Amino acid sequence: MSQIKPTPTKRNYLRSRRALNPHPGRAKYRRFLEHDFFDPFDLVQVKYEMLRMVKVEGFSITYTTSILGFSRPTYYKALADFTQRGMLGLQPQLQRRPPHKLTPRVVRFLVKALEKDPFLRLCQLVGLIERKFGLEVSPGSILPALRQTAATMASEAPASDRSGFFSRR
Repeated sequence: MSQIKPTPTKRNYLRSRRALNPHPGRAKYRRFLEHDFFDPFDLVQVKYEMLRMVKVEGFSITYTTSILGFSRPTYYKALADFTQRGMLGLQPQLQRRPPHKLTPRVVRFLVKALEKDPFLRLCQLVGLIERKFGLEVSPGSILPALRQTAATMASEAPASDRSGFFSRR
């Protein structure tokens, strides 16, 4: 059988889940070349096949990673992730970096400012942070930090207190 490319719908879905293999052409293992079932564009499938080739078929890690276009450290990370979380461990995770300028102290300041005036706009909050702390922050970084703080506060507060300007309705 010849290899087929995934449909645009599948490719978009894989991309949205960060599971689109950025180098599908590197998967040179015969199954990915001969069978439609094996999709070199599906990063989770290729990683699973990499683990299976070593554990079930007994191929060496070096050979397996080279024929599938991965590095040996990628193999070891996939193995650890699979061992800890199963197939879900092979799914790439979104790893948001915590905002480095919006420290807990700055966020507490923002919360207090919003308690005083809940109608402050993001651009006004940026100005307050710059004046108070001398920091230049992006307006787009403020809302996620406030949401994270609200989620933490909500999980720690009694059920009767879980409302306010952070709640989503």
